[in-house]
Amino acid sequence: MSRRTLVTLIFSSCMLLACSRTQLDASRKDDNLANKLTNQNFSPPTLRSSTLYSKEIVLGQTASLSGRLSTIGIEFARGALAAIEEENKRGGIHGRKLRLLQLDDKADPNQSYKNAELLIKHGVIAFLGLTEPDSVKQIHSLASVSGIPIIAPRSGSESIRSQLYGGIYHVKPGHQIEAQGLSDYLYRSGYIRVAMVSSNDLLGTELRNLTTNALRDKGINVVSNNIIDKWSISKVISHIKKSRPNALVIATDTGSAARIIREVRSQRLDTAIMTFSSIGGKALQSMLPDGQAIGIGITQVLPFPWDDRQQIVRSYQQAMQNLSPESRLGYLSLDGYIGTRVLIEALKRTGPEITRENLVEELNKIKSLKIDGHTIYINGNARKHHSPVEFTFLGASPWTP
Repeated sequence: MSRRTLVTLIFSSCMLLACSRTQLDASRKDDNLANKLTNQNFSPPTLRSSTLYSKEIVLGQTASLSGRLSTIGIEFARGALAAIEEENKRGGIHGRKLRLLQLDDKADPNQSYKNAELLIKHGVIAFLGLTEPDSVKQIHSLASVSGIPIIAPRSGSESIRSQLYGGIYHVKPGHQIEAQGLSDYLYRSGYIRVAMVSSNDLLGTELRNLTTNALRDKGINVVSNNIIDKWSISKVISHIKKSRPNALVIATDTGSAARIIREVRSQRLDTAIMTFSSIGGKALQSMLPDGQAIGIGITQVLPFPWDDRQQIVRSYQQAMQNLSPESRLGYLSLDGYIGTRVLIEALKRTGPEITRENLVEELNKIKSLKIDGHTIYINGNARKHHSPVEFTFLGASPWTP
């Protein structure tokens, strides 16, 4: 599939947007490639949860599609589009084609909320791939009133996995499982002096607490626990250096992690560096000078995107190839592909009467799904039944997750 064909697909799926022809090319970082809302003076009718989707099924995504975190939003969207095109080529769901509306929020929760309002007005049946937990929380209040489910949020935050946030359907394990997996790895590998750097926000606080507790349960000494918002990064790394750790765990957003790693390299701190899947390996690599990402370990809770022994991975690889021969594989796009496949399966189970109400009813029935041999546990079931946490190490192999 040519790039021009890919752009035609994206443009036809974006009624609200003027899309750049290179928008989904994650190898090009240009803030001017952001999606722009068009001024159409269009006021669609407000849909009820029982409104029938008789012609097409519209999905909505608000994510960072431009700026320094654009890789995360763009790659997830690429995987989602691959699954959508795959299903549409088969004739759609009960004869109805899927369409994805995307809006750029530049990782700003306030803009996410505005985008969600606009997507609701334009009749989306579900939200897909929301990223930041603060954004998910804000949009949840809107979605609940309209009966719109939130499917496959990228965030692993435990704060949006409680019963307070009904209508959010997680398709992979959260931070608690990742923290336990990371602690197990450090224990098995003989890392007994661990330092932590975290941000003073929801993400950093949660990961810091979960990881510190998990390490303590393993008898591992946290020799230095630092919050970057209180001190400058250079002072934090100088402080950590004095504690002589043999492993450093970073619990921040991607941009902060990149700044920390640059300072670690600058001060020649000789230690293993570990972080979490929410970072996005490809996004982190793009923010670091050549060579500085080598050896960084990242927790992973999805199948290895290059392991074609698994049917789900083969399906994903073929769908990405069909979307565009230039598509690069990775965890972010696999996340989008699997999340969209779960949504597609739930839509099929509604039967021909496809409404928001019926979709939510089917999603609530699903405890687990097996898609192309891969078992996906929904919501709290992932804590009881999940595959072991795995790790990728950047630069350690010819592929770049």
